[in-house]
Amino acid sequence: GVSNHQGGYAVDLAVIINGQYNQVLENYHTIANTMLQAAASIKVPLVYGGSWSAPKTDSDHFELNRAFYPASGEHADAEQYSLNIGGN
Repeated sequence: GVSNHQGGYAVDLAVIINGQYNQVLENYHTIANTMLQAAASIKVPLVYGGSWSAPKTDSDHFELNRAFYPASGEHADAEQYSLNIGGN
């Protein structure tokens, strides 16, 4: 199947500190809190891979909630969840 990354629904983020890749879990949770708050403030349902149950946990992964943003051909009423940025 096609991954959510290939479909444009997901992204993985990396923590870089002083030019070095950092895998400290707390850093990813800090980023996740910020990402989730920002997404909620503009009403974009976001899924954080670090909240999944082990062994599936994926702390650098974020994706659009597919219940609100279906892939082509999937059925959902995505239009009712459209986002109007800019206040128009």
